[in-house]
Parts: sequence; C-alpha cells; structure tokens
Amino acid sequence: MYPQLGIERQSSQYANYYYGINPAESALTGYNAYTAPATNNLLAGVMIEIPVVENWYVNIYGKRKWIGGGINNSPVMNRSFQDNVLMALAYRFK
Repeated sequence: MYPQLGIERQSSQYANYYYGINPAESALTGYNAYTAPATNNLLAGVMIEIPVVENWYVNIYGKRKWIGGGINNSPVMNRSFQDNVLMALAYRFK
C-alpha cells in the first residue's frame, strides 16, 4: 500500500484555460464571465498493489483532489473535488 498526500499548484494561465469563461463564451453559454486566478489544490490518494501470480500484479490507484478557491468559484464547477480511480495489470521483469 502506497499513500500519497500533496499540494498541486496551478498557474492562472492553466486554471483560466480550463475553468475561466471569457465574455464571448459567457454570451454563448449563459454562464457569468470568470477569470480564474492561480490556485492550490490539496490531494490525497492511495495505491494498492495486489500480487496475482509470479511476476504479475494488479495496481489500484485512487485519488481525491480538493479544488482550490480560484477554480472552485468558477461557474462551470458543480462540486469542490475531483476523484480519479485507475486499475492496471502490471508485469515485473527480472
């Protein structure tokens, strides 16, 4: 089991590209115009590694990211977190 804790920093350019709404987009969508500032996102995750047979393993990874205020205040956001889950079959060469 591998825990993960961290802080992710997103620049204003990155946050605004994905979560900002310029005046033209505002007119098309009906959302209020919004310019997203730089923001910090807290994250926590865990990866669990399960042996299957010989050198084969199943890896299951889950992560929750709590969105910082710069993004969370965007009118296109409908919740204050994002979840990711990934499962993979891995082979270890010796």
